[in-house]
Amino acid sequence: MEPGTQPLLQGGLSPKTSVSFTLNGEPVVVTDAAPCLSLNEWIRAQPGLTGTKKMCGEGGCGCCIVAVTRMDAVARKETTVAINSCLCSLYSVEGWHITTVEGIGSSTMGFHPIQQQLAQHNGSQCGYCTPGFVMNMYSLLQQNPQPTQQAIEDAFDGNICRCTGYRSILDAMKSFAVDADPGSKACVDIEDLGSRVCPHSGGACQGRDLCKAYKARETDAKWYQPSSLDELFGVIGSNPGCRVKLFAGDTGKGIFKKPKEVDIVINLNGIPSLSETMVTESSLVVGGAVSLSNLIGLLQTNQGKSVTFEHLASHLLKVANVPVRNVGTWAGNLMLTHDNDNFPSDVFTMMAAAGATLTIGPSGGHTQPLRVRSMLEEQAVTSPDSLAELYGDSGIFFLYSFPFPPPP
Repeated sequence: MEPGTQPLLQGGLSPKTSVSFTLNGEPVVVTDAAPCLSLNEWIRAQPGLTGTKKMCGEGGCGCCIVAVTRMDAVARKETTVAINSCLCSLYSVEGWHITTVEGIGSSTMGFHPIQQQLAQHNGSQCGYCTPGFVMNMYSLLQQNPQPTQQAIEDAFDGNICRCTGYRSILDAMKSFAVDADPGSKACVDIEDLGSRVCPHSGGACQGRDLCKAYKARETDAKWYQPSSLDELFGVIGSNPGCRVKLFAGDTGKGIFKKPKEVDIVINLNGIPSLSETMVTESSLVVGGAVSLSNLIGLLQTNQGKSVTFEHLASHLLKVANVPVRNVGTWAGNLMLTHDNDNFPSDVFTMMAAAGATLTIGPSGGHTQPLRVRSMLEEQAVTSPDSLAELYGDSGIFFLYSFPFPPPP
């Protein structure tokens, strides 16, 4: 398809032109936003909540972290997790409840205990990283109100401080641990933010309308959010020749920053079958949209099934960091390996060593099993479709299976 050519709309699922969610308890509806707009850009530009910072744009420093409460397809209940807002596309937050640092406390509404403790322990100098630390701790306490000191330390593998040093920050956070001595609750005051300045005009902000720079254009990619595999393949089949991007966590753009030109963006998180998990007599089966954090939990829960599961979970804990693992998927990680020779994937290596098997679904609707270690070998694909078709615009990983011996 020629660049700039618009996707064909032949009935069925229509592209998204609006997204609804709550921000700090208030309902929000955004219409006609650019598909490339990130949650971080919108938070800072439209409602002007600049407590959520932006720095690396890679999901590595943690200053952009916000808390998200959403339905967990694996746990089948609402859970709160920390995410990197710089890597999160605005259109992907449909139905989410998003909380920023302004939503939990301020000098006017009163500070949250986390903010109080961080100030009491002198855990902030320039303060740029502070909101990210605060919201990461807030998210952890929403998941586990009584974490251990070790659990708290493990949760901060995605936060960087460039000036204060980590001891004072960690002391403040560990004061919330179930195995820590009670700390002082006294709090020192902090300076208020200055007046809001428009980043585009340089003058004072004139209102809360979405900046024109972030409005959708006719040439932008169309955003789809199918709710079934039939709808997914219907969108792809109705737009032959279109350049398609399939995603669930979309954390790969933190590594490969130059965006590829696409005509269609498809969010896979609304397809229940891609988030299904199953334990059989001989394997652990995991859907393609299951996050790395949920995969770790499944391996830990079922470690009695195989001597390898504890080690596999331990290894996955060394991949990226908590906010990235909360949304990044194993299938997306494998696709980064497939598409980029310079991406060394621990997930690929681990799955290959464990003898995992992929189930691949091309746009024709039939599926095909394939060993993980063979996914980069064209001769391993036995169907008439080419490897590029299976793994490129029209193919997805449905699920994979971790084998283990049956119990004695």
